[in-house]
Amino acid sequence: PPSDSPDHRVGWFDASTSWGMGGAFLVPRGDGYVAYFYVFEWSTLQQRWHVNVLEAVAGLTLLVAGHVVSPAPFVTEFGDNNVANASARKNASPNLQIAQVLRHRASYVKDEQITTRQFRVSSEENVLGDPLSRGPKYMSLFKKNARSRSRRDFVRTNGDPTDDSPSSRRTRRATPRGS
Repeated sequence: PPSDSPDHRVGWFDASTSWGMGGAFLVPRGDGYVAYFYVFEWSTLQQRWHVNVLEAVAGLTLLVAGHVVSPAPFVTEFGDNNVANASARKNASPNLQIAQVLRHRASYVKDEQITTRQFRVSSEENVLGDPLSRGPKYMSLFKKNARSRSRRDFVRTNGDPTDDSPSSRRTRRATPRGS
């Protein structure tokens, strides 16, 4: 289905070794969009992981956070890491950490009956995911980029991939904020 169909969710994600990960997806509302996003700062241990692993985790987190907020049977995700995207497309990786992430991803898409596609974009084109992965000082750049895509409101979702409690699977349903 086309990207503006309610059956199709589109999102962007990124991970950086310097701060953490983030992702966003736009959900149609009225004549504009609501920008749902997540950010997560890496622990000291996680910062030692290879960036390809971090990117795979960021993609899985976007998939789950997006489905909790706006379930859709078709999902397109854009990220700027060749290895993470190729691994997700093939559902295979020689890296054991990425393989573990892919195992969780495969289980999730099977259980939720989601069809996913992951594509690579350049870091310069990843205008929603890249700023979120770089920390709070880049939030204004994310909001500026989202506004250029007709967003109306912003809602932060839970992006903690280590928290599997039932409450973490739900979005913090705060009232959308305009800025």
